[in-house]
Amino acid sequence: NIMTPEGTAGARLSVCLPKEENEECGLGHIWVTDFHLYSADGPEADIPNAGFEEKADKCSSYPASGWSTDGSVGHPECRREQQKGIGSCLYLCNPSGSDQAVAVCSEIIPLQENSGYTLYFKAKQEGKLKEGFRIVLEFIYSAGGSLGQFTYTYNRKSMPREGHSAMNMQCD
Repeated sequence: NIMTPEGTAGARLSVCLPKEENEECGLGHIWVTDFHLYSADGPEADIPNAGFEEKADKCSSYPASGWSTDGSVGHPECRREQQKGIGSCLYLCNPSGSDQAVAVCSEIIPLQENSGYTLYFKAKQEGKLKEGFRIVLEFIYSAGGSLGQFTYTYNRKSMPREGHSAMNMQCD
């Protein structure tokens, strides 16, 4: 759960797969989608292209419409993909230890000051990461400056969907 500071007009959402998570040293990729910020005090915050359904222009280097790779380091992979079971998503991969994949929502997400929000998203990873995948909300005041940030580190193996498990078991 997130509490916005006094003076908040909005937030900048970014996601990061840090350098420590790379294919040379083990697991270095993740798929994410379906970002939501549910408000305790009003309507859900509008996150543009939160499910990565909209493609970026063909001539764009952006991974998906409304998202940039500002802040990426080296030559990470950051692209929109279709993934069985979760649909459209953002794929982040660090091939080497000198790569760091970052995706930033291009628009400031309007938020209310002194309000509670719950962050929701879907992620798929094929094992446990060393440190984890980070989601950052940088709180912005009306003149555009930063008021601080909220950082969430996600590091869980993917679980079978409830009620649709592909695992068959027999107990005798």
